Amino acid sequence: MERSFALSVQGLVAGYRQLDVLAHRIANLDTPGALPREAVLEENPGLRFTLLPPESDPRGVYLGAGIRLAATPLGEDRRIPVETGSATDLFAEDGGWFALRSTDGGEVVYAPTLSLTRIPGADGDRLAVGRYVLLAEGGEPLVLPPGAAFRVDGEGRVFVREGGGERFLARIAVGRLANPDALRPIGDGLYASGAGVLEFSLPVAVRQGVRGVPGDAEVLARTLPAARYLSLAARTLGVADAFAGMAADLVRR
Repeated sequence: MERSFALSVQGLVAGYRQLDVLAHRIANLDTPGALPREAVLEENPGLRFTLLPPESDPRGVYLGAGIRLAATPLGEDRRIPVETGSATDLFAEDGGWFALRSTDGGEVVYAPTLSLTRIPGADGDRLAVGRYVLLAEGGEPLVLPPGAAFRVDGEGRVFVREGGGERFLARIAVGRLANPDALRPIGDGLYASGAGVLEFSLPVAVRQGVRGVPGDAEVLARTLPAARYLSLAARTLGVADAFAGMAADLVRR
């Protein structure tokens, strides 16, 4: 009976740890150097019920009673598209990435979703995230006519509205990357490559007026109502465990 209580309490503690990991990841989405992680629970480390990638810490966090918490890398496939209606919000579907370059013409970085700021210039307007500007196919910055409205179609082609019509301007540099594992987060939703400029392998669909948000937020929102019940159940089991221990002592006497 005591072991049953202990197992139940440790399971509840594991659930709490999972919530903590989710909350930590959401709080550090744009923190440079903070790697997104996810919580994986194993009932028995020896049997390894959960398949973990080789780069995971094999020790994890031991919670007792045969339960441990392991941290594993999280891919970008968990982003959820959210309609914003803003022309400067872009989302690459099918695991796609946008390419941007620093304003000094140096480093190229990548992002799966963008909330861009329009920066006026002498030769036109650029779309930027911080000091990085969105690139067109060919590697040059995308430059819009000053103040002109623009539209991005599903293939990433940019059309500007002038007078009573619109004309094709350029196609955004976007697509699937041949080796996305080379990317590392640098903050502001941007990722740098340790292998130089990466090549796009396949085209992807682009959505304008849509922003990608991490799936963690949805998971946490669905999980938070259970936190209250986890807390109450943990306290109840803890008290019951204490009484069971007292009863066992009385029986032994």
